[in-house]
Amino acid sequence: MYLKHLAVELGYSKAAFHRVVRRIGIEPRRVRSDFSRGQRTLAITVEEADRVRAATQERDTTLLESETTHPDDGVFYAVVVDPIRPGRVKLGFTSDLGQRLSSYRTSSPEVQVLFAIPCRRGWEATTMAALTNVEGCSQVGREVFDYADSDALVERSRNWFALLPQVKAG
Repeated sequence: MYLKHLAVELGYSKAAFHRVVRRIGIEPRRVRSDFSRGQRTLAITVEEADRVRAATQERDTTLLESETTHPDDGVFYAVVVDPIRPGRVKLGFTSDLGQRLSSYRTSSPEVQVLFAIPCRRGWEATTMAALTNVEGCSQVGREVFDYADSDALVERSRNWFALLPQVKAG
């Protein structure tokens, strides 16, 4: 079964659905198809499609427990990974903050969360730009920035997210 068709059937965007399939532990294969004019497209077996349907149905039944209303909901966060440099901040999006913090704690046990605000994955780039295009901020890595005043970053993030539609934490 083609991933594109199954995503439409289950009501997912293409990108979100690829993450769902991989999270279940299924690795789609590239096959040539008539509907894509002979181009290679991602596909899974019928049995794998049934597993995906069951997993997404299970997700839908636990929706109220997690308060997630959209497959791309998560949090936009800012963390200080190195306590020696309190102005050095890692910004990013995750659908599982606990897991993300655990991965950071393997290299930096004293990671400190400045904020974690419910957000949609599609807002990540715009939010990153809104929070980093300020005086006193310089980029030192892909998602790592030096801030002259991290308290100002926290305040700016509150103001920024107040302008966006509310998202429930996932």
